[in-house]
Amino acid sequence: MTIAHEAATPTSTAGTVRVLRVFLIRVLIAAAVYAWLVHGSKSGAVGPEPDAARVSFAIGPNPIMLIVFAVIAISGFRAAERGEPELAALLRRRLRLIVALVALSLVVTVCWISLYPLEGWPQPNTWFFPFPFAAVEMVGPS
Repeated sequence: MTIAHEAATPTSTAGTVRVLRVFLIRVLIAAAVYAWLVHGSKSGAVGPEPDAARVSFAIGPNPIMLIVFAVIAISGFRAAERGEPELAALLRRRLRLIVALVALSLVVTVCWISLYPLEGWPQPNTWFFPFPFAAVEMVGPS
């Protein structure tokens, strides 16, 4: 019985390392896809034609989302340290959460940049940005 237990330990450790490695690679791929695809820009002239002012904004990846991905990944590694049973299922759920956040970020970014009106600049209004899904850089009338 001791031999069987000793023989099973390296295999389970190797299996855990493999599961964690696959999890980390998939998290990094999801973060890269997020950073690569969450981009967009919109510009136009607002105001009366002779005095039209150029307004533009650009959307890019938000570092806060990358920190969220890292926190979720680190919580998966902490679960492995604690020796959680069903580690693979736990990591799959965490990876699904990250993929859902990436998909939500893409949808929010594309919809927001498509539907955001340029009219109304430079009057004071409340401008809603898709925080934390993307970082926005605004360039007002010059």
